[in-house]
Amino acid sequence: MRATSASAWSVISMQPQLELLHNCLSQQEGISVKTQIVTAILYPLSPSPPPQFGDFQVGAIVQRDRYYGIVAKIETNSYRPITIVWDSTPDEKSDCFAYTTDEIRVLHIKPLPKFIPHQTFICLPPKTVIQLEDGEILMFSQPSYFGVEAVEKDSDRITISNRCERLIVPLSSFPGFAIACTVQLPDKAKLEAASRSLSPSDLRIRCKLWLSLSAAINLLEIVYINPDYQDELKLRLIDKLNQSEWGKEYTICDLNAAWGQAWQQHLDQLMNSQGLYGLKPGDLVIKEGWKSPGTVVSVNFNFSKSFTIQCHDTTKSYNRGELSKVETVSLSANVVYQLAEDKGYFQVGIGFRTKALAKAWLKPIKRLVGRLSNLQRIDCPDYGLTGKKWEYSVERPRHKTLSKRLEYLNKVADLNLEELPR
Repeated sequence: MRATSASAWSVISMQPQLELLHNCLSQQEGISVKTQIVTAILYPLSPSPPPQFGDFQVGAIVQRDRYYGIVAKIETNSYRPITIVWDSTPDEKSDCFAYTTDEIRVLHIKPLPKFIPHQTFICLPPKTVIQLEDGEILMFSQPSYFGVEAVEKDSDRITISNRCERLIVPLSSFPGFAIACTVQLPDKAKLEAASRSLSPSDLRIRCKLWLSLSAAINLLEIVYINPDYQDELKLRLIDKLNQSEWGKEYTICDLNAAWGQAWQQHLDQLMNSQGLYGLKPGDLVIKEGWKSPGTVVSVNFNFSKSFTIQCHDTTKSYNRGELSKVETVSLSANVVYQLAEDKGYFQVGIGFRTKALAKAWLKPIKRLVGRLSNLQRIDCPDYGLTGKKWEYSVERPRHKTLSKRLEYLNKVADLNLEELPR
């Protein structure tokens, strides 16, 4: 095995290094360099693939109009699964935003190919060990830099080269990583015109950033009481744009469209995360006289009775004062209770895997918590609290105070209800 040092580029600063790489790549056609075929990558071993969401994966370069960025984080279960760090100048801090899938589509953000021939520069990490076609083993003792000449996915090959050599490497186990990518900039006239204007995408980003930094935490409640507050925020944004983006042009039509989209998305995000006065779609609520809770279907700012509730087969609208939020608490897999904010509704579910277990535990549990309703088979788990096939509810709790009820309910939760009592 022989070791080779990195090219001279590895010991100079990044900017001159990229310039040399670019010159090398652009002048490659007239230079004859030795071509070697790599049959195996001995080190490093192929890493596990980075997190991916659709066409996006961590580390991928993305493009939006004339801007470029890198996917910094993927959270598949998040409302905003894709986080992108956008390019910046040495005097500016990088912009980092998390996007929903709808925002990705509307903003036309798209990933670039990982390796683009004649545009992508890559680095082979130090201690990379490869085996050549003639059996020779080659180790790179330092980081080594190449330009991408060709990518052949069908034949699983990537061709990389610098001034000294050309390597044809298996693409599936390629150990190199991209360090830069040249882009085709618009001509001077277009570039100058773009620098003097804010595009619709620019305006959308500024609107979203302004709302995230300037809007009050209880924005939903403020807007519910004072719908004109939206116009106040928008006027303050315009003043901010006129100060911070002085000399840049934009159309009122583009600003209105960007603001409307950013405003609605911000309200939707707040509604899903914190709700209006603590109530959001999907929450359980109870009203005086109801025997069981209803579900918040939607919330509408434009009506005095903002909360649309579905209870059994009936759907009606109510105001916040008519409703009490119901919290569902699981003490164990077998014991669940529901409690209203005003403590006016208290419901317990004690579930069992089989009817035999339910009947065997009936008397011991009855002594702890009080009278139990008839044992019921819950064909649809959505109508039961525990999701078990057989479930009891407490008709008349033995104790009058809530603290005592919960104390003895916890004793039931400590029992092993998956086995017959001894």
